[in-house]
Amino acid sequence: MAAARTVAFAISLTTVANLPLWLLTGLAPQIATSLGFGEAVLGAAVATFYTVTALTSLSSGRLVDRIGWRPGMILAALVTILSLVGMGAVTGLLGLFALLVVGAIGFSIAQPSANLGVARVINVRRQGTAFGIKQSSLPVTSLLVGVTVPLFADLGRWRWAFFAAAVLVCILVVAVAREQVRNGEEPRQPFRAVLRRTPRHARSAPRRMPPALVALACAAAFGAAATISLGGFLVVYAVAAGFTPVEAGQILALASVTCLVGRLISGVVIDRRGRGKLQLVAVMMLAGCLGHTLLAIRGPGWTVVVGAVMAFGLGWAWNGVFAFAVVFHHSEYPGTATGVIQTAMGVGGTIGPLLFGLGVDTYGYGPAWTGTALALAASAACVLISRRLILRQLETL
Repeated sequence: MAAARTVAFAISLTTVANLPLWLLTGLAPQIATSLGFGEAVLGAAVATFYTVTALTSLSSGRLVDRIGWRPGMILAALVTILSLVGMGAVTGLLGLFALLVVGAIGFSIAQPSANLGVARVINVRRQGTAFGIKQSSLPVTSLLVGVTVPLFADLGRWRWAFFAAAVLVCILVVAVAREQVRNGEEPRQPFRAVLRRTPRHARSAPRRMPPALVALACAAAFGAAATISLGGFLVVYAVAAGFTPVEAGQILALASVTCLVGRLISGVVIDRRGRGKLQLVAVMMLAGCLGHTLLAIRGPGWTVVVGAVMAFGLGWAWNGVFAFAVVFHHSEYPGTATGVIQTAMGVGGTIGPLLFGLGVDTYGYGPAWTGTALALAASAACVLISRRLILRQLETL
């Protein structure tokens, strides 16, 4: 039961920590009309979110290694609530960007907290499946947003989506706090006192990153540049291609279900095989390039749907196995290693959507999607380089 609750908390936290950004991108047509901005500003907003993630993730990972995964989850959820409530009440672009910064801080704390919980509680033989379930939180987020879009499609109702999301996060805070009490932890302990407790596994983090982790960080940066651009612009691209906002939300929901299934299946496959984690990641990335290429073609309406499904289902489903590989190969300091990867993803998430938005304004969607396909191919190459470095290191032990 403890393992099941841990996975449930991990997937719930990662899901809600994505909501500030994903509600913005999913409801972008309505919010943009209300606040007055276009694709370039949307790209800048997504870039801002991931810039802050890049700047704070390493420190957040080290913090979570020190205070534990349950306090980290509670802290991340509280910060996310503040972001969601503020975004629901925002009236200008400056406030929107400021509250995205708050949401990015919550996101940077959420990822290492969830990963550390899974790494510490779940048996290593089942961690592939556990991380597949945990990383399915992102497509669950986009699925929720895709289903939510028709409910809040009117211009005056998009704010209630943020308020409703904040209520969901409050429920998670209560659940994690009860689990903390159930396990005999001291929820009222002063925060500074908690920070002074530094477990041995936190002190084992190296001062210099191993080359294999550097390669994985590069892969995360390229992969995030492609996939975050996909998530940030799919809805507005579908609308530009002739679909209604409701139909665009349905396309997002369908693609999210495909991604969810892909992450679960890949996790189960890795647990059964027990090897080939990074190989599978590279194959899925390369297959996802086909989806981005279809989006670049912009042919009949079916190419948008099929391209979105392939780009999500293949080109984004690698994330679960990738997270498992990072924690598995750096088990002495999983929170810090996750922080390194999140920093790299933050860099990619900053540069990718920003360049994508500028590229759309300058050249159109075709060249922009071609760029994301190339970025995903570069990510696969970095994964294979990391695999070679890890094998070489094992041969010297």
